[in-house]
Amino acid sequence: MKRSLIILLFIPLLWCGSGCNDLLLEEVEPNTVLNNFDVFGQDFKEKYGLFKVRAVNWPLLLEKYRAPLEANPTEEDLYNALTGIMVELDDSHVTLSHPTGQFKSFTGGIYGKLERAEYEDMDFELVKEKYLSIVDGLYETIYYGMLEGNIGYIYLPMIHDEPDFFKSYIPGVIADLRDTQGLVIDIRNNEGGEDESARTLASFFANERVLYMISRYKVGPGPDDFEEPRHWFVDPAEEERYLKPIVLLTNRYSVSAAETFSLAMKSFPHVIQIGDTTTGAFSDVVSRQLPNGWGYSLSVGDYRNADGISYEGVGLAPNILIKNTPEDLANGTDKMLEAAIERLK
Repeated sequence: MKRSLIILLFIPLLWCGSGCNDLLLEEVEPNTVLNNFDVFGQDFKEKYGLFKVRAVNWPLLLEKYRAPLEANPTEEDLYNALTGIMVELDDSHVTLSHPTGQFKSFTGGIYGKLERAEYEDMDFELVKEKYLSIVDGLYETIYYGMLEGNIGYIYLPMIHDEPDFFKSYIPGVIADLRDTQGLVIDIRNNEGGEDESARTLASFFANERVLYMISRYKVGPGPDDFEEPRHWFVDPAEEERYLKPIVLLTNRYSVSAAETFSLAMKSFPHVIQIGDTTTGAFSDVVSRQLPNGWGYSLSVGDYRNADGISYEGVGLAPNILIKNTPEDLANGTDKMLEAAIERLK
């Protein structure tokens, strides 16, 4: 997932004698259940970018969960209130964590709704053992090789945080796969990374300059306090590119920058998406801290495709829907990958 680390620190005031400035006392946030809740609520009001997209009435939602806290609230009550709000936001980029683990870490959206085992539909060890004749790996970020029928394969478990990483290594990968008749780019279970890296990666498969995404970021407390929209174009890389038929393989755990990469790739005429729908969590994220030390994260951006359509909470649906079951994997079969191979034969 994307992370832009911006943390509010609420540091208890240490004894410093009679010379302390009284203003320092006013800057210390009270560590009470209600104040922690109110700090959380105000922070989301000012920075969360998806209330309209997700049709959330924030004042009403806060009122719903604050009222039960007003009479002798406990930390457990606070935890239940905050996670209850996160359930209703239904955003996989919204999280809550306790510094000592007293309360279970929580993630919203599809990650919070389902146990991961229920969506365990990709096993890279199976891919390597059964389907790949040649395997090479680069820093646990890029794995590539050959599938049957002279089809190339690239597996990306993450989108690297540094765009220059892809500039350094993708040209060599493409050179090794240039004589294949088609290519599978597998971003199942891809945990995301940086959008600039996703754009750089997509440039090696671009046939022409294309607008693929429009984003804007929350910059103030009002519901419409956003910066001017940013238009994201991908330009063809100057180095060697791969422009033969490509299958982009996705599942429900293709998230964040993997999804913005998918937006770019789906703009190219030689790319088709196969597998399952992506997660539906595109926005940049900031990490925060409450006065009690609990950490949380929130989405600060409103990301849309070139036509202005938001897929937050929805995900990018494939052109061909194929799902693996745990039984498929246990039996040594990756139906998603086999459908991709069949498409490229």
